[in-house]
Amino acid sequence: MSDPFFAAPKTRNKSFGGDKGAKRKRPGAPSNFNQSKRSGAPATNNKKSGKKSGPVPKKHVEKLALEEELSEGGSDSSEKDDSGDESDVSIKENAEEKRLRIAKQYIQNLQDGLPEDELEVDARDIDRDIIAERLQKDALETTKRLYYKIVDQLPSVSDISTQLKKMRNQEVTALVLDVVGGFVYTGNKRGDICQWSLSDLTKTHTFPGTIKKDAKFQGHIDHVFCLALSHDGKYLASGGRDNRINIWDLGTLSYKGIFKQHKDSISGLAFRRGSYDLYSCSFDRTIKVWNAEELSYIETLFGHQDMIMDIACLDQEHCVTVGSRDATLRLWKIAEQTQLVFRGGSTTKYTSISEATKESKPLHFVEGSMDKVAMLDESNFVTGGDSGSLCLWHTSKKKPTDIYPVAHGLFSSNGQPCEITALASIPYTDLIISGSCDGNLKFWKVSFGSKRSISPLFSIPLAGFINAISVSTKDPNHHQAVLKKGEPPVYYVLVSLSRQPIHGRWNTIEGVKDGFVKIEIPLQGLPKSCGSS
Repeated sequence: MSDPFFAAPKTRNKSFGGDKGAKRKRPGAPSNFNQSKRSGAPATNNKKSGKKSGPVPKKHVEKLALEEELSEGGSDSSEKDDSGDESDVSIKENAEEKRLRIAKQYIQNLQDGLPEDELEVDARDIDRDIIAERLQKDALETTKRLYYKIVDQLPSVSDISTQLKKMRNQEVTALVLDVVGGFVYTGNKRGDICQWSLSDLTKTHTFPGTIKKDAKFQGHIDHVFCLALSHDGKYLASGGRDNRINIWDLGTLSYKGIFKQHKDSISGLAFRRGSYDLYSCSFDRTIKVWNAEELSYIETLFGHQDMIMDIACLDQEHCVTVGSRDATLRLWKIAEQTQLVFRGGSTTKYTSISEATKESKPLHFVEGSMDKVAMLDESNFVTGGDSGSLCLWHTSKKKPTDIYPVAHGLFSSNGQPCEITALASIPYTDLIISGSCDGNLKFWKVSFGSKRSISPLFSIPLAGFINAISVSTKDPNHHQAVLKKGEPPVYYVLVSLSRQPIHGRWNTIEGVKDGFVKIEIPLQGLPKSCGSS
C-alpha cells in the first residue's frame, strides 16, 4: 500500500501533462534508424547480392585528403587561403575544456566584483576564502536554501511608528501592499477595491463594486475576500463571495478580465513570484491555476475534503493550502502533479493561571480547523487555526516540528483560545507575524537548524479583527541590494482592522473603527545571511 504522504491528485487534466503512455521521439530523428544508418554509410561490395558499390563521391575524397594533410602538419586551421577567408576546419574544445573555461571566467568575474578593501589584502589564502564564501552563497541562493536573520536587527517597540487610516462603513476584508508603485489596495464587503497612497494614505482610485446580482457587471457583486499582486505590480487579482476572480490592469487602472470556473466563494489568491501564474483556492475544495497575462485556465487540483481557507506560494511551481476541518496542510507540486499531505488536528496543552487565586489549571485544546498558512521557504511553513496555536512544518515530517500553544491568549468571556485570523511571513527570513480577534499584532522568531522552533518577540496593540497582513520593502530583491549598498532595509507592514470577521457577522466588537494601519520597521543593522536546513 502506497504512503498517503506522497499521494497524487485524484484527477488530472490530460492537456496539462500530456499522455505519459505515449513514447517521445527525439526531435529531428529519422523514422527508421537502421535505414538512415545504412543510407549514410560509404558504399561497399555486397558479396551475397553480387552487386558492386558505386564510386566514392568527390566531396568524400577531398575531405579524406584534407584530413591526411592536417595530420602531417601541412596545414593549420588558423591559416587563410588565397581568397583571404579562414579555413573551414577548426579545432573545437571538448566538454571538459568548456566547463573549465566557464569556471575560470566565473571566478574572474567574482574577483572583478570584489570591493577594493578586500582586493588590497595580499594573501592568496584569504582571497580563496572570500571567493569560496561567495561561491557558497551563490549556490544557496540558486537552490533557495539561503535565508537572512533579521530578528536580531529589529528595533524596540518604541521605535516602530504606526499610522491608522479610519474608514466609515467600510469593513476591510482584504489588503495587499505595492511598495514598488507606492500604493495600498484594500477590499471590503461592499465589493469595492480602493487604491491608497502609501506615503499619506489618501485614496487615489476606486474599482467600484455593487450589491446587485448583475452577471455583466465588470467588478465584484458581493464581498471581496482576497487580493493578490503580481511581482512587477502590473496586475491585481481579486476574489470574493460572488465566485469571481477579477483581473485588473494597474498600468491603465482598468478592468482586464474575469475567471468564473469556481463553483463557490474564492478564499485565497497567490501569484507565483517572477511570473504571471496565479493560484486560487475556493470553498468548492479545489485549487485552480491560471495565467493572468493571457487570461487562460491551466489546471485544476483536487484532494481536500473540506473547503480550502488559504493558499501561499513562492518562486517554484509549488503552492501550499490548508483545508479547514479536514485538518490537512497540502504541498502541491504543479509540474510533477503530486501532493504531500501533512496531518493537523493535534491536541495542545496549555496551563492557565488565575489572576485572582494564582492557581494553575491545565487545559487541552484540539485543532478543529486550519485557516491560515504562510511560507518561509520552499520547505518550511507556518499554519494557524481555531485552536489559537502556531504550527511550524517541514517537508521531511508529516507532523509539526514545533507547536506554540494559544499564541494570542484566551477569551475572557468563555475561556476559549483566540483563533488565528491572519498570518504573514517575510520569505527567506526568520520572522513571522500573526493577528487575531484580540487586536494584537504579534511578531515571532523562527529558529532553524537541528531543532526548529517558534518563540515570541513582541506585540503591537491594535483594536478590532485583524483580517489581513501584508509585508514588503521598497526593493523586491532587497536582501541582495542592501548587502551591496550597506544600508539596512525598512519594512512596511500593512494590517487591516474591522469590527467583524472576514467570513460572516457572527461577532461584532463595539467601539472599533474600520480601516487599516501602516507600520514602518527600520532594521538597526544589515541582516546576516546563512543557509537553512
